[in-house]
Amino acid sequence: MAFRKSILNSVPVEILREIASAVEASNDKAALCRVSRLLNLVGVPILYRHVLLGSVEPTLKFFHTLAKNPKRHDYVRSLRIVIQHYHGDYVPTDIIFPLEEGLRTLRNLENLYLRIPNFNDKYLVIFATLVLPNLRTFSTYHTGTYSPLLFSFLNRHKELTHLDLIRPWSNASGAGTAPTGLPLLHLPRLRSYRGCSVYAALLVVSHRGLMRADIWDAPPATDLDALLSALGDATSPPIPFSLTFLWDGPQTALFAPLAKHIPHTRVLTTGPFMGPHRALNPNAVQDICEALDAFVSLSAFNFDNVEAGGSPRHSIPGDVAALAAWSTRCPTLLTSRLHGRNWSRHSGKWVQVD
Repeated sequence: MAFRKSILNSVPVEILREIASAVEASNDKAALCRVSRLLNLVGVPILYRHVLLGSVEPTLKFFHTLAKNPKRHDYVRSLRIVIQHYHGDYVPTDIIFPLEEGLRTLRNLENLYLRIPNFNDKYLVIFATLVLPNLRTFSTYHTGTYSPLLFSFLNRHKELTHLDLIRPWSNASGAGTAPTGLPLLHLPRLRSYRGCSVYAALLVVSHRGLMRADIWDAPPATDLDALLSALGDATSPPIPFSLTFLWDGPQTALFAPLAKHIPHTRVLTTGPFMGPHRALNPNAVQDICEALDAFVSLSAFNFDNVEAGGSPRHSIPGDVAALAAWSTRCPTLLTSRLHGRNWSRHSGKWVQVD
């Protein structure tokens, strides 16, 4: 790619920024930055604004480059490190200290996503004293214990609005049981939470602005009353609330405590996570009916298997009868996904939609 100097100098900087932003691949962005000093000046901040790293070697190279070019620290707004496999002679511990040192320099970082295999307690030292003053979204996937280092890190970042704390699911007996006495997570501005039910039960959202919670790995023995009470205290009736709760516990046990603690739930998605899908029997339909009486604004109810296409087909008349019974108890209910089919209510009747 070649530009004549006179032409480049005549193009407004705003147009050059639009051009650089329109280039999608990071390699192409980097090539554009090497065309001229002007395009380097315009393109480098855009190149470093959103960084995605997919293995150990590029991660180490990225932080090495930042160390040699301190001015680029302030450009990074979003950093995603998703390491699937290791290559060469590297071992997981090779990235701990470069990652810790590099993160400290990213004072304007707003979004941080870390997914590193075997991201256990030895990695959590990264968060021991780390402070990212502009952090708004934090996501991590790790296999370690409920380390106080992570709790301390989260409680230092009061401006977080989105939090993902993903832990691998296990159906082993006693799996997912958390130790007692874990500290609370005081995140007054939190809007969205996704991941482990243990962390969800510890949330304290003083501004009560929580709009969405996606619970993916609640063990069958989860204390639903305590969990949903904590989530209820984090929400406010004027704010639409959406809950996704995928677990392998008793099929209808969720509905009564949810209606008790968060009756203003607007969208509800539930079903088994890893276990087999279970058909709705008349008793289950009736149990759900009784709980739906307490919901004041439920507009969408999705009961399905988490695996797309994995749900066995059920009788359409049976599903229509269940939907009719539920909407009688909950007049605000307008849409549903039930047993792999999408439904919408028009003029009081349920119609299957694509």
